[in-house]
Amino acid sequence: MLADPFARLRRDDPVHWHVPSSAWLVTRHDDVRTLLADRRLSSQTGAERADALTRWPALAALYGDFLSMTDGSRHRELRQALAPVFAAGRLAAWEPELERIARACAAAAGDATEYAARYSVASLCALLGVRRDEVAWLRARVTPLVGLLAGAPPDEARLSDADRALSQLRAHLAEAPQGMAPARPLLSDVADPHLRVALFVQLFSGGLDPVTSCLAGALDDLAGTAPDARGWLRDEASLETGVDELVRRHGPFPVLPRVVAAPVEVRGRLLGAGDRVLLAIGAANLDETAYADPHRFSLDRETAHLSFGWGPHRCPAAGLARMQVRVALRAVA
Repeated sequence: MLADPFARLRRDDPVHWHVPSSAWLVTRHDDVRTLLADRRLSSQTGAERADALTRWPALAALYGDFLSMTDGSRHRELRQALAPVFAAGRLAAWEPELERIARACAAAAGDATEYAARYSVASLCALLGVRRDEVAWLRARVTPLVGLLAGAPPDEARLSDADRALSQLRAHLAEAPQGMAPARPLLSDVADPHLRVALFVQLFSGGLDPVTSCLAGALDDLAGTAPDARGWLRDEASLETGVDELVRRHGPFPVLPRVVAAPVEVRGRLLGAGDRVLLAIGAANLDETAYADPHRFSLDRETAHLSFGWGPHRCPAAGLARMQVRVALRAVA
């Protein structure tokens, strides 16, 4: 059974003031879905770091190009710029290459965990047009940039480290080769170099550990079923449904942060302007009031999962993530 640390909160205190985070923790499916689409909650969670970033304009500009941290007209502009990157036809051109990568990784891996790690790295390198031997260097530059967004506002040392990492990353990506895959790297058509770096940081950070964890969990699910119960892997329609069910159970991002822009009441709790909110996606996807027997794998779910968000901020790379998981499962079917 999946670990479900929020079961008691969903039952007894679904809108909970979480003291360590100084934030409201929301755990029920219907509440999380409603709040994801509620414009009274803002995605501009970096606003509390605005003062810290005043002397670091390059960092401020980087986060201003993060789709997940913008609202309103800027959010719409970014989504429009991203539409060609994640268009269905563009992704379909990548599927044969990802299948080749998946087969090679499956042949080389000793177990499911190693396969998940190998595949997430190899597929991301191909999609972004970078070499495998660059991954450690890139991770060392991306990590401090993403790290500034978590926890308390950063001190000057962390800001300086992040600013240096951003400068090095920009210089590197400006000179990076375009890759040798049959399809062009996903970001090759993004004309704005600053936006291209921001997208690279988001795709790189979201495409390694989260994809590895999601795929490893999915493969662990499969290992726990009898071989004759895995026939759905060889039926394309069932495979699509199965991918969604596995992503529900092992979503890449368990929590999405928000800031209250205008007061909103949820289950008798008043969330005041300026309050921080943590929307517990992972907990919502295991809500017994939304899913019958939520810990069981089922191809008959009617309620949509929230692993890719909901409403105007639904992840534009959802199609890419689903394709990566689908291809990985098909390779070991």
